[in-house]
Amino acid sequence: MIVSSVEDLYEHYLDGERDFAQSELGAADLAGLDLKGVVLRDANLCDANLSGADLSEVDLRGARMVSALFGRSSQLDLEATLFRADLRDADLRRAMLHGANLLGANLDRADLGQANLIGASLAEARCFRTNLAQTDLRAAQLGRADLKRAVLREASLVGANLRGADLFGAVLVDANLSQADLTMTNLGKADLTRAILQQATLRWSNLSRADLTDAVLERADLTDASLVNANLTNVTLDSATVTEEQLKRAIQVTSHHGPYR
Repeated sequence: MIVSSVEDLYEHYLDGERDFAQSELGAADLAGLDLKGVVLRDANLCDANLSGADLSEVDLRGARMVSALFGRSSQLDLEATLFRADLRDADLRRAMLHGANLLGANLDRADLGQANLIGASLAEARCFRTNLAQTDLRAAQLGRADLKRAVLREASLVGANLRGADLFGAVLVDANLSQADLTMTNLGKADLTRAILQQATLRWSNLSRADLTDAVLERADLTDASLVNANLTNVTLDSATVTEEQLKRAIQVTSHHGPYR
């Protein structure tokens, strides 16, 4: 059923209807609504206010949500719940998802370019080939998330939790991962050119065949991390915790650094 107003949507929802695919709800105020399990596939939700809405297990495949508000604003202190939501191929460019709950959500191939995901929970989320370029993920929870081949170019991941995440083949060029927790993270074949990893924790992480050209790893903890065939051209390792044995396994090490530990 295609609806074009909040009133129609909620009236039919209360009557038991759940399929609202292709609905036109641009700029709609859906804040705080309980919409668990609805189908909004290919719907227009651009500029919509979804702060505090319960969108658990919602089907949002292909939905257009450019500049939609899901999280906090100066007027609201509500966070949307998108637990296990299906957001495959969704357009979420510049969306406000500050503090949103996306635990276990499927964001494969979605576009979240320049979105605000500060403090959001994306633990165990699927983000295969997801566009997260220039996205703000400071203090976000991404533990065990599937980020294989995701694009995180120029993204801010300062203080983010990426423990056990899979970033195989991900693009992290110019990304800021300062103080991020990357313990046991898979960064095999990832492109970390010019990435900032100051004080990042990379214990037991896999960096085999990763490109770390011009990356900054000052005071980073690389205890037991795998650097097999990693490219460490011009990498900065000032006061980093890493051994000569680890560095010998890299294919190219022309670093500029003070003593590492």
